[in-house]
Amino acid sequence: MSNRVIGQVDHEAKEKFIDSKDIRRAPMSGDAKMLNLEYPITEVTDADLSSECGTEKSQPPFSPCLSRKSADDVFLSCCRQMVPGNCHSLCTYEHREHVAAETLIQAVQQEHCEMQHLSTLLYCANQNRDNRACCSHLGMSNPELGVGDRCLRMCNVAPSGDRVSTVEKEDLVCLSNWNVIMYCARGGLRTIN
Repeated sequence: MSNRVIGQVDHEAKEKFIDSKDIRRAPMSGDAKMLNLEYPITEVTDADLSSECGTEKSQPPFSPCLSRKSADDVFLSCCRQMVPGNCHSLCTYEHREHVAAETLIQAVQQEHCEMQHLSTLLYCANQNRDNRACCSHLGMSNPELGVGDRCLRMCNVAPSGDRVSTVEKEDLVCLSNWNVIMYCARGGLRTIN
């Protein structure tokens, strides 16, 4: 009998599918001891909009301009108009690594959200903005991932940007970094349109 706690991640099983060096992490408030100490951890509210938020110059780099609730409301509103209801659980700017991974897996395996809706989901997340600079800054084009700059297309899904028409084996590395894609998409929101 295992002493594993319900909800605990089985790291051995996880490593069979994805090498842990392939996962990039978006900054999280629970990671204080792991983050660079020159970037203090603070809660972001709509009142915190500054000229540097959402840019590399913000502290930490590409920190969100809008509160999570405001951003999530915009994301879900777009999803309600453009993607099936069984994909709506993905319409949140979840940047915590394990929560984002579990949400993505649950949406695909249990809620049967089909990956043919990925471009539309990413369009709603990015709100017609190009967030490749943030994704690149957080290692999404790092040679260690072994997929070149393939993941960056998920950070620029717009009518004038990239499309993700099919999900291929190489995209699994990108999807394993869903938290970074969502962090950057939220960081790219400067105002609510």
